[in-house]
Amino acid sequence: MCWRYADDGHGGAQTSHFLRENSYVEFEKQLEKTRDPKQAFEKAFEKLDKDYIDQCLQNPRKAGLFAGSCAVALYFDCVKNCLWAANLGDSRAVLGNVDDCFPD
Repeated sequence: MCWRYADDGHGGAQTSHFLRENSYVEFEKQLEKTRDPKQAFEKAFEKLDKDYIDQCLQNPRKAGLFAGSCAVALYFDCVKNCLWAANLGDSRAVLGNVDDCFPD
């Protein structure tokens, strides 16, 4: 499995750090359960959202509760030769071919 992830935090870095540390592990768990990348992305991001809010609410100062993050995650299934992308917020992945952009 090949995994790539990028995020863009706002209002503080807490959400971005949380997602960076937990997104791959949660996606992998959900993919193992569902065997469907689309469902795995959806369930993973839903779980991460809940876990992050719960973590913030347990903090006496509610640190990070008003921080947020956009993200894009890519999963390449080497067996099926298929690329899956998930967008969270206004982040987007763009797939292109450099050879087509710069003709001889």
